[in-house]
Amino acid sequence: MLVRIMPGFSLKEALVNYLMKLNYEVVDHGAHFYDEYDDYPDFVAPVAAAVSDRPHTVKGIVIGGSGQGEAMVANQFSQCPRGRFLWQ
Repeated sequence: MLVRIMPGFSLKEALVNYLMKLNYEVVDHGAHFYDEYDDYPDFVAPVAAAVSDRPHTVKGIVIGGSGQGEAMVANQFSQCPRGRFLWQ
């Protein structure tokens, strides 16, 4: 399980804790502390690369703003399945 965050830093922290309680293996690709100047490609690319390397066994969760920029980065990885977007 791979997780990345920017606007939803506290949501990411809660999600990581929840998934770990359910005994999922969680690899947190950051951010590891809140920084309003973080840039999403720095976090999305490692998640997409990990999923692309093992698309049948590794899943990724990306939490961001609109999801559009995050999708553009993830779609650069050929084996990364196309994402599903939830927006609130």
